[in-house]
Amino acid sequence: MLRWARAAELLSETGRWPQRVRQRHDEAVQINRWRVKRVVNWVNLTTPLGLLIARLGQAAVGEGERGLLVGVGYRLRFPVAPAFTVGNVIISPHDPDWLAERPRLLKHEERHTWQYLACIGLPMLPLYGLAALWSYARCGQPGLHNPFEQLAGLADGGYVKDGSAQPSRDPQD
Repeated sequence: MLRWARAAELLSETGRWPQRVRQRHDEAVQINRWRVKRVVNWVNLTTPLGLLIARLGQAAVGEGERGLLVGVGYRLRFPVAPAFTVGNVIISPHDPDWLAERPRLLKHEERHTWQYLACIGLPMLPLYGLAALWSYARCGQPGLHNPFEQLAGLADGGYVKDGSAQPSRDPQD
């Protein structure tokens, strides 16, 4: 109780909560956002679809960070990508160590999970397809002018911005 009394005293003196209190609050809010996203992407059927796709591709699925599910060892040849996301499921043909060495790629894919939430789930699939076609018509690559990829971070996803080369299939970091 004394800690809260001291925190309240600091609040009244400085007009701000102590750093530790603010940090704990921010962490709790972020965790609640991840939980909400996980539930909504389950209810909007994109996470079950992602799990079905991972199963069809014989990927081993496990719990990831921040409420994500990660499928590794995906064996189907489509889509051709180092990783892709459906709902809250990140799916990759690579092994867990390969993915762990590429935190920027994982962050890119995690941003797509928020896009599924924003698109209310399944409508994201045809919208993404149209955006990929638009990008392909503009530059011959499905990702460079795709707003979903741009918002997820082109560099983090391994895309080359100048359009002179194909997107990297092996993004680093």
